[in-house]
Amino acid sequence: MEETACEEYGRASGNNNCQDCMVHCGYEPSAINATFTTWRGLRDSAVATLTSRL
Repeated sequence: MEETACEEYGRASGNNNCQDCMVHCGYEPSAINATFTTWRGLRDSAVATLTSRL
């Protein structure tokens, strides 16, 4: 991450590949952390996935 030239990415950068990007940086790592750091998190995620309950 420290070596990534962040100014070359994002809508404001002018990079055509980034204009319609739908990446949610920050959300996915938090979800992974909440799911896999505890048994309860894993269970809750499995239940939500299998039963469509959030």
